[in-house]
Amino acid sequence: MKKLTAFLLTALLLCGLMLPVSALEWIDSEVVDAFSEEPDWYGDATVIELESAWKEGATNAQNNTNGERSYVYLKEKNLGDFTVTFKVDKDGIYNFGFELMGWKKSVLRTTNVKIDDAEWVRIAYDYDDTTENVDHFWSGLSAALTAGEHTLTLSLTSDFDDSTVKSLYFDNFFYSYAGPIEVETEAETVAEAAVETVAAAPQTFDMGVLAAIAAITAAAGYAVSKKR
Repeated sequence: MKKLTAFLLTALLLCGLMLPVSALEWIDSEVVDAFSEEPDWYGDATVIELESAWKEGATNAQNNTNGERSYVYLKEKNLGDFTVTFKVDKDGIYNFGFELMGWKKSVLRTTNVKIDDAEWVRIAYDYDDTTENVDHFWSGLSAALTAGEHTLTLSLTSDFDDSTVKSLYFDNFFYSYAGPIEVETEAETVAEAAVETVAAAPQTFDMGVLAAIAAITAAAGYAVSKKR
């Protein structure tokens, strides 16, 4: 029985290691916007001036200035998306936002944004003549991050044609810690179920038991990936 238990535990661990890592999942992905009004968590946020990460000719991003304001926007140059690296000091749930430069009446302006390999979130706005050069804040995005480096990416939307649809003007990206990631209870429940399955296994090798172990392992991987 001890040999069988050891074998099944090893199989459980190996199956867990072989599970694919899923993409980052948004906790909230409904963006909201406001002119001249920062989100209530902005005071605790880390702010990145996007033009500081811009390099001429490296990506589809362009840089321009309007008075004292410097901003980045996208053009189809076949040079790829604009990606900025940022760092968080601890695991947790984080809020994300952007400060854009509002513009005068022209055409619809859009940009896709994402953190790491999450799904794209489309930001779009059709300005009027009262919004030129006004601070335009976008927020509402949140996700769980592990401590270390992560990426923000800006990309052209599928309807961009630089005529009837143009890019938005991005000034700053900001993010702030919102709270801990609570995964311990669920992980412990899955682990306990696996141990109970092993303990109940017959002394002879049984493919049905191994199949049950694999199912529990898959459930564990799915549950943890959903939380992340």
